Amino acid sequence: MIGGVGSGILFEAPLIAVQSQVEQQNVASATATLSFIRNMALAISTIVGGTIFQNSMTSRGSFLRAAGLPQELLNQLDGESALANVMLPSTLSNPAWALAAKQAFAYAMRNMWITYTVFAFLSLVVSLFIDAAHLGTEHTETVTGLKNQKDRIGTESS
Repeated sequence: MIGGVGSGILFEAPLIAVQSQVEQQNVASATATLSFIRNMALAISTIVGGTIFQNSMTSRGSFLRAAGLPQELLNQLDGESALANVMLPSTLSNPAWALAAKQAFAYAMRNMWITYTVFAFLSLVVSLFIDAAHLGTEHTETVTGLKNQKDRIGTESS
């Protein structure tokens, strides 16, 4: 829900802001550029988060070993395999093992959230340096597509 609300809030407002600050003939290019940047940022963010999660789970290996987890479970909760086994703690019959695995996942998630919170804070600080831009009240109509072609054909035949 948090991701959906955050994504929803940040989807339309930047698009309107970008489109309002470019000339009419550049709206399509500006929209495509914004979409490209948004997709690249999403991909990089996913990679960074996954790497932090994997490294955090790997660093918790000694903690899990000390809790008595067998080597097979340690391999499943190791960095590269950890994301594929997030439901594993709920299937463990030993409560101490389940608690240790849940604590390891909580530690890894905590590190991801700290990183994303730092990125959000830095973004907020950077946003303070953006100049204010106001939407204009003038409207320039640009004729495009078939309507433009139809009008051109009508004026050429006259």
